Amino acid sequence: MALTVSNGTEAVKKAKSWLGTPYCWGGGHSGSVPVGTCVDCSGLVNQVYGTTGNTFTQVQMGAPVASIREAGPGDLVFFGPLAPGEPHHVGIYVGNNQMIDAPHTGTTVRRDSVSGFGTINAIRRLVPPGAGNGGDGTAAGPVFNYAQLEGIWIQAGGNAQAASMAAAIAMAESGGNANASNTNTNGSIDRGLWQINSTNGTMSSFDVMTNARAAVRMSNQGQTWRPWCTAYSDGACGSKGGVYLGPGAPYQKFLKQGVPPDMSVPINATNAAANQPSVQEASLDSALFGTDGPILCILKGPEHCFNAGASEGDKLIANSIKAIVHMVLNPIIQPIAGVMGITAGAVLMLGGSWILVSGTRAGQGVAGTGKTAARIFFPQLGIGMGATERTAYRTQQTAQMRIAGRERLSAQEATQREQAAGVAYERRMEAMSTQQLLDLQAMAYKEWLMRTRPPRGGGGGPTPRQGPQPRAIRAKTGPARGRTRLT
Repeated sequence: MALTVSNGTEAVKKAKSWLGTPYCWGGGHSGSVPVGTCVDCSGLVNQVYGTTGNTFTQVQMGAPVASIREAGPGDLVFFGPLAPGEPHHVGIYVGNNQMIDAPHTGTTVRRDSVSGFGTINAIRRLVPPGAGNGGDGTAAGPVFNYAQLEGIWIQAGGNAQAASMAAAIAMAESGGNANASNTNTNGSIDRGLWQINSTNGTMSSFDVMTNARAAVRMSNQGQTWRPWCTAYSDGACGSKGGVYLGPGAPYQKFLKQGVPPDMSVPINATNAAANQPSVQEASLDSALFGTDGPILCILKGPEHCFNAGASEGDKLIANSIKAIVHMVLNPIIQPIAGVMGITAGAVLMLGGSWILVSGTRAGQGVAGTGKTAARIFFPQLGIGMGATERTAYRTQQTAQMRIAGRERLSAQEATQREQAAGVAYERRMEAMSTQQLLDLQAMAYKEWLMRTRPPRGGGGGPTPRQGPQPRAIRAKTGPARGRTRLT
């Protein structure tokens, strides 16, 4: 059987060209088909290697590999028995616990972690690995589990509520391998737990905390995961028609809720022993908002905050902070420290002098004079008073406070009475104003009457107003006697 690739690196590169291709059961088993034609897991192997058959025959090809630690790019990783001697799934290993596979119906060819499909049944090597072990030529590194990835995210300053999603993305991207690496078709390289692309400069680092801080920054504290292709249903950042956070997205296989984060994981995998914090440092870190807090950087030194030495970018940041401390903070801190030192020295000198002279006659005289002055000018301190004097003074002060309180109350009552009297006066003035208005109206009416009536004694002038007329006098005859009665 003639294979169509000569080494594992070439096989991985060819498998990447199939990313985003839809899955269909039985696809890829009828000879070579164009890239993009639907395939199943063993069909993908057939298209990459030019083989025929399914997992039952493929698991018998090539040479066995003892464990995943010894696997290299291009090796075939088989999972669990579907039937005796027949694995149910196969993927093409790319390194760093990652593989390219076609998982199941409803998904696409994508990059997955080897830890998401159960027990590894077998590993077979059809061609030499090529560019070494560890995927794209990088060596295997420390592997973190889900809880540890949550803890790393939080220690890097990430939102604790987004820790589960962050851990799932990291597992889907790198399988938890801190040294995971992937070379893209455009020549850029994805590095570390969250596969930070090299176009992001110094943030693309294998250093655990540098990589985690980059993920926190790029995801805006876990609010968006669009920069990661494993957040799309096609595993290819939507380039194959996938939906962001859609069903079948690779991260969903690893997403777990309610897993408590493991905060004991060393924050720098490149020097784990040196980064194990003491109990006191751990408490201080928590009190000062995490290991990257600015206050902690000053107290412990920038090298503890930025893992100086892990990358050139970290060294630059650490040295910049040191320069700022020396140029800006030192000129401010030194005068303050000098004044505090002089003050403390003066207090100590005065205290020592007092101890020396307090036992002498002169010292006792000075002390007596000081107490007398204190009693005169600061009696409220009670310096130099006996218990009886202090009680009498306090009683006097209490009585004076009560008198002052009564005086304040009397003043308030007087003010209230004055205000009430003012209101009553305003009301009286208002009533007087109303009466005056009525009087003026009455006077005006009288004046009008005088103008319209003629003066007594006749004369010219306007026609007098006619008053009521008297009733006419009629003569009535009494019914009985015929007498006349005036009415």
